[in-house]
Amino acid sequence: MANRFGNQYRIAIGKETSYGSGFTQTTGGPNPVGSVAWTDLLVHSGVIIMTPTINTAATTYKSGLTVSHPCEEVQTTTMGNVTVSGDASLAILEKYIGGVMVERAFPPAMVFPANTADIPSFVLYQIWDDAPSGTKFKVNRVKGAKLQQLVITGSQGGLIQFEATFETQTVEREVQQDITGTDPGRSCGTPLQFGEVAASLAMGNKATALDTFSITFTNEFTADASKFANNMTLFNPLIIKQGGEISYTCNYDSTGAEADLRIISNPNTINTDTISLMSGTKYFDAVITSIATSLDLPDVERDYFKLNYTGRIISDGVSNVPEVNITNA
Repeated sequence: MANRFGNQYRIAIGKETSYGSGFTQTTGGPNPVGSVAWTDLLVHSGVIIMTPTINTAATTYKSGLTVSHPCEEVQTTTMGNVTVSGDASLAILEKYIGGVMVERAFPPAMVFPANTADIPSFVLYQIWDDAPSGTKFKVNRVKGAKLQQLVITGSQGGLIQFEATFETQTVEREVQQDITGTDPGRSCGTPLQFGEVAASLAMGNKATALDTFSITFTNEFTADASKFANNMTLFNPLIIKQGGEISYTCNYDSTGAEADLRIISNPNTINTDTISLMSGTKYFDAVITSIATSLDLPDVERDYFKLNYTGRIISDGVSNVPEVNITNA
């Protein structure tokens, strides 16, 4: 018997050379073309859940029986759904944001791309603690991972959390993966703390004080007919729409922008919120443009009135463009 324990694995993620290739190397040098190198992977702790999806179709087989027969249903297409979650660090957010945004040259920032084909796919590994055989490690593996949703959250007194959801090709369990180079091992990383968050908000009269916040970035894919086409597994899920949502709770300001309830019903009213996740002099700076979809005022007895804001992330392609600036060096 070889039991698996819940704390005996690491998570690794790297950009693929092409969709579903499973490789991270495109050039020569110390690591050969068509390989996976440790230097291309971000290795971190957290929780990863790999869920296979197997679709079936009924056949016209006549078994002559009154109970179900194995030949009456066959497997057709397969894919996987993967969720990675845990404590956020600058390195983690920098890697995962690359599944929904690309680098803009000037002014430098991460933004939604003009062409969603520029969004890469990833390989994801759940690397077990089994002793490697040379450069071969025992892993659970998915290829062709396209980010579906990235959620970043924070609340008073806690650490910043993230959750990334992917649609992938088939989930492979307990397989050997060759990874070249030097294994970086484990590291604690530097988790981001809510107490070091800086904010400039559209509501609360530019309030800098937050109770909670949540930023969600999303990719919307084509329907299954295009995802699979004439293939047994995901062929290349194309992104047809991007966006997301921002929400936060702060103190209500009776003379602030929230006093004008028309902002919910007026699509021409664009709000800009800046939430900076700090780590010393380094930061993950999210400038989010949104249109309000919800604005409520919970009664908190003797405490300040709290404002709950929710907005749909938008871009007019000109001056109101969501962007993320990362300084992690």
